[in-house]
Amino acid sequence: KRAAAWAVRHAKEQGVTLEPAAVEHLVRALDADLGAMASEIDKLAGLGGGADVTVAQLEDLLGIRHGETPIDWRDLVLRGETGRAAALLEPLLAQPGVSGVRLVMVLGHALVGLGIARALLDGGRRGGALQREMFGVLKRARIWGIDYGSTASLWADTAPDWPRARVRDALEAARRADELLKTPTVSDDRGMLVAPVLRRGRQHG
Repeated sequence: KRAAAWAVRHAKEQGVTLEPAAVEHLVRALDADLGAMASEIDKLAGLGGGADVTVAQLEDLLGIRHGETPIDWRDLVLRGETGRAAALLEPLLAQPGVSGVRLVMVLGHALVGLGIARALLDGGRRGGALQREMFGVLKRARIWGIDYGSTASLWADTAPDWPRARVRDALEAARRADELLKTPTVSDDRGMLVAPVLRRGRQHG
C-alpha cells in the first residue's frame, strides 16, 4: 500500500493520473520496485495526454497483462488451481526479470506463511482471528512487495485445504526445484516448476 501511495504521488508530480486498478497492476507487476515504477511512470509522462491511465494502457507499456504477475501465479497455486497456474507459467516466464528461481522464491515465502497459518488453525484459530494473526506475522516479517491484508486473507482462507503434510511436501518440492533451476544444465524453467511443485500440490488436494 505504501508503494501504491508512492506511485500515485510520483505520477502526480509527473503530470500523470493513474486509475486505481492501474496503480494496483503497476505495483504487482513490478514487485513494488520503486525505481522500476518510477521509470515506467516517467515513460507515461513522456507520452503526454490528460486522461487517466487505464490498466489496458499500462499492460501495453509494461508488456504484462493484468492477472499475469508472479503474485497472481502464487495465488492460483495456493488456491489449488493448478491447471491455470501451469498455463500461466509460459507468459510469466516470457516477461523480463521473471525466472523459475524468482517464482520459486515467491512460492516459498507463501508456503512458509501458509504453514504458520495451518499450525494456528490446528491450534484453534479461526476466521477473523486467524487472519489478524497472519497480518501480524507479515508486519513482523516486514516482507516487501506484497499487500499484507490480501496475503493474510489468502493464507487464512486456504489453510484448511493445506494439511501440514501437504505444506511440508510442497516446501520440499520447492527446495528441490530451486536447486535444479540453479543448475547450469537446466534450461526448461517451466518444466521444473510444473513437475516438482504443481504436481506435488495436487497429490494432496
